[in-house]
Amino acid sequence: MRREIWLAGGIALGAVVGWFARPLPAPEAPTIARFSVTTAADHQIADVAVAPDGRSLAFVAYGGGRPQLFVRPLELARAVVLPETDGARRPFFSPDGRTIAFFADDELRRVSLDDGTVAVVTNAPSDSAGGTWLDDGTIVFAPLRGQGLVRVDAAGGEPTPLTAPDVRGGEVEHGWPSPLPDGAGLIFAVARRDRDTRMAVWSPDRDGGDWRLLFPMNGRARYVAPGRLAYVLGEELLTVGFDIDALDVTGTPAVALGGIAASVADVSGLGAARFDVSTDGALAYLPAPSPDNVLVWVDRTGRATPTADQPVADRHRTPRLSPDGYQAAVVIRAGLLGHELWLDPLAGGDRARLSTAGSDNRSPAWTRDDRLSFASNREGPQNIYLTTPRMHEGGDDGARRLITASIPQNPGAWTGDGRLAYYEVGPTGRDVLVRAADGSSTPLAATAADERSPAWAPDGAALAYVSDAAGFDQVYVQPYPPDGRRDVVSPAVGSEPVWSRDGRQLFYRRGNEMLVVDVTTADGTLELGASRRLFERPFDVDLGSHLANYDVAPDGRFLMLQPAEPSRAIRVVLGWSAELAR
Repeated sequence: MRREIWLAGGIALGAVVGWFARPLPAPEAPTIARFSVTTAADHQIADVAVAPDGRSLAFVAYGGGRPQLFVRPLELARAVVLPETDGARRPFFSPDGRTIAFFADDELRRVSLDDGTVAVVTNAPSDSAGGTWLDDGTIVFAPLRGQGLVRVDAAGGEPTPLTAPDVRGGEVEHGWPSPLPDGAGLIFAVARRDRDTRMAVWSPDRDGGDWRLLFPMNGRARYVAPGRLAYVLGEELLTVGFDIDALDVTGTPAVALGGIAASVADVSGLGAARFDVSTDGALAYLPAPSPDNVLVWVDRTGRATPTADQPVADRHRTPRLSPDGYQAAVVIRAGLLGHELWLDPLAGGDRARLSTAGSDNRSPAWTRDDRLSFASNREGPQNIYLTTPRMHEGGDDGARRLITASIPQNPGAWTGDGRLAYYEVGPTGRDVLVRAADGSSTPLAATAADERSPAWAPDGAALAYVSDAAGFDQVYVQPYPPDGRRDVVSPAVGSEPVWSRDGRQLFYRRGNEMLVVDVTTADGTLELGASRRLFERPFDVDLGSHLANYDVAPDGRFLMLQPAEPSRAIRVVLGWSAELAR
């Protein structure tokens, strides 16, 4: 499939294409320069890539709708959006810098900066963990779902396998491939079950095609000439010497920069690091955002409005609406590892702290009669408690322990007849259980896989939850009482299920996408429709997919968490490799 976008791009795109068509000037000695590239005030930047010659940037930004791909030659005054790139994610340049590849709508696509055409390379999940365009005209990318790295001709075709995770060795995913010079091999990230993510070095000509694990890292790594690797751990950009002949590190890592936008657990455990380095050593990165966020109402198109005239910015998690929808219980980070429970009157007014005992109070879940359950470590293990919340601060919160166990538990949702679905963290991972009104508990989804995020249908006749039984997270629904049937709701990755208040729809998330499934009942059997996307916006997600990080109001709006300070700037360092050599 090819889409002509040259005429649609207008004069602005024509100017950019004309710029890219110019012959490259002779290389000059690197000059170290630092500056920022900003986008419009109503845009939020999600990712960035640098052209191999360091002369231009490509970045993905959210504006009024879905994310789009922008290009910014550093010699020009502003960035230009590339038409027909709605839904773009994780861009990367061709070796000559004249084409940009990106993922969108479950396809790997490329857009030419010479003539403005967009073409499909191959089918590929939109949430693939990055790609790289090699000098031999092939693209290596990471489709996730345990498939490892695959290779495809950049002109189009079917992908062929390149690596496969060592499942017996605990490997779960491979991602974020990046080339070493002169076709020497690749560096990429390896996610491992219950262990840290590691950098891997792979060469087709060495070690029988196996890869060697090196340092812990989050997301991608880049080779920086001459002879260094750059990678992110936490929010720090580190570099370490690298012998290209031996394909091994030399010396010890050193911190080059702090404050890089990165994450540890998302992208199927591979993490993410939002930086890139050109062949000539130009660095571009997104600065780490503030951890603070705000509660917002979101309509079904993704448009957000504040919950009050002056929303409170804090480190919120897992908001839960009361049955009448007028207030929310929300978790707020307290100190390094602690959490507190607060009640927020959404129409305005002072919020009040609910939890007063223990250092870690989290995972609120309302009963149908306006009581509130939550997890707390106030008496040792993280057990489930129940209280009647009051909108005042101080004093005893009156909570009583509902479930006592030696392993951590988190409440998920209640039915009208007093059943609580919750998950516990045991020796084999997370399992979903149901506590009946008489206090007895029964496992509902308890396997070697991780099952969590339970959500009751309003009538209590079905339960949705998340499981990685397929090797990646999906949303499942099964009847209650169990009859052996279990339906997959999400055809690909899915997490954070929440039902509409009338039970006719089930919502879930796939990265920044909000999806919905229509639910009907025929002859007493639950029937699930096909998933469809409602909107795609960068609202905060639960990184572990343990519980939904949003809720649905009685009127159908979503209560979500939005970054208090969206990312609108790209930091650029020209001549960065020369600085490292000093």
